[in-house]
Amino acid sequence: FMGYLHVKDVLDLEDSQRAVPQQIWRPMTKLRSDLPLDDALTVMRRAATHLAQVADGSGKVLGLVALEDVLELLVGEVRDPAHRELPEVRVTEPRSSEEALAS
Repeated sequence: FMGYLHVKDVLDLEDSQRAVPQQIWRPMTKLRSDLPLDDALTVMRRAATHLAQVADGSGKVLGLVALEDVLELLVGEVRDPAHRELPEVRVTEPRSSEEALAS
């Protein structure tokens, strides 16, 4: 695994047909799957990263974890001003076949 790209790192690239230069790839921090959450937070903060790879004891990659996920597991939901609140949608059954066809 070579690393990852953040969208803000590639938005200003001049030639969209050219391969992304390796010098802008970000290194991927690795966490053990059995690492306690507070230790995972410490590792991610020290590495100044918002994304980490999670692996089991044999080194097999199990997935990715975001800093926001770790924080929310420790302190509860984190409100991000970039996330829009969506109105609650209530699904109801149509009262008649005409109403079903109209929707």
